[in-house]
Amino acid sequence: MPIEMLLEWCRDITNGIFDGVTITGGEPFHQPKALCALLEGLRHLRLAISKPFDIICYSGFELEYLESQFPAILSLIDAIIPGPFLENRPKVDSLCGSDNQNVFILSSLGKERYGNEASREAQAHQMQVSSDSEGIWFVGIPNRGDMVKVESLCAGKGLNMGEVSWGK
Repeated sequence: MPIEMLLEWCRDITNGIFDGVTITGGEPFHQPKALCALLEGLRHLRLAISKPFDIICYSGFELEYLESQFPAILSLIDAIIPGPFLENRPKVDSLCGSDNQNVFILSSLGKERYGNEASREAQAHQMQVSSDSEGIWFVGIPNRGDMVKVESLCAGKGLNMGEVSWGK
């Protein structure tokens, strides 16, 4: 999808009112040119609307690698959570999937939004549910196992989720 179409979709679906954009995987940094173009477009969009939104990114790469290979991209992000998600490791931070990950603040807006655990907790675990002609969409960062619970509860009421994007 062309970046311009994606940005237009963001504006349309939110009526230009949103407080953050989260970029996750696959691995965003496997497509550095497209990621940079998206981030630059988001920064321009942020300047054009009245309420600023933050940009947070997840990457399976370690921070040192990202800093050495992609410093220009990191300058366009407010906070990053690097390191692979390890399912067998505990979760200790509301925005991190496993205890090997940490939130790294990259801007003043990032510090305002994600500078401490209390502010991160307020941002985390908010799920948005919407629908279109193709299905129901859950957007957000659920707790571990939440989506499997949702699927099970729906199945108990006779609603089959069909194809899902979360692991079992």
